[in-house]
Amino acid sequence: MLKLLILCKNLETSKKLVNQVVSNINELRLIGIANDLNEVEKLLKKSQPDIIFSADENIVEFIISKFIYYYPQIILFSKKRFLKIPYRHLLLVKPNQRLDIISKTISVFIREHVDSEREKIVKTLIDLGFSFKFCGTLYILDSILYIRTHKGAFSFEKIEEDVYSHVAKINNTTNKRVKWSVARSINTMYGNHTRKSYEAVEKYFNIAFPTRPTPKLVISLIANNLDL
Repeated sequence: MLKLLILCKNLETSKKLVNQVVSNINELRLIGIANDLNEVEKLLKKSQPDIIFSADENIVEFIISKFIYYYPQIILFSKKRFLKIPYRHLLLVKPNQRLDIISKTISVFIREHVDSEREKIVKTLIDLGFSFKFCGTLYILDSILYIRTHKGAFSFEKIEEDVYSHVAKINNTTNKRVKWSVARSINTMYGNHTRKSYEAVEKYFNIAFPTRPTPKLVISLIANNLDL
């Protein structure tokens, strides 16, 4: 289930969204309704919802300024015909449409943009032999998702400084722990392969046995290959 937060000043509009939109989308679980950005901040820090419904255009700038390591999907209801907002995880919805059409539009967005990218990364990691029994694999997943959202805001050469620090914050741990766990996950993946099964890893990362992929190579290549 995806955690949903609604930012709306009008109680009746909030009720309509819950009863006629949210109730029709099985993937969503409502965790709260906020009247303003002050209330939003409290709920974001407490629950970190996956998706936000909002009619306030300031929500994007607010999240970017307050939560540099947090990037929820935003469904922005706006009557403006043209609206340029530099945020990758954003869907603009015209509020004057029928609610059933709005529900369908949001459902499609969730399937194509919320679930699919994460699922593609998970499938790739599993296909390469990574195990999600290890927290290091989850840290690799978080690193790739961060890179996908904040393109150009980091250096692959300084991945430990620019990416691991954000992954550590999200998971309430340390950079050192993230680094150690990621390395352990890669080493375990390497050790569990037979010489034959390792050919898939060689082909994907363009390396030759007995070379094993580095954390930088794993994270950066999977992140970039999602665009292919």
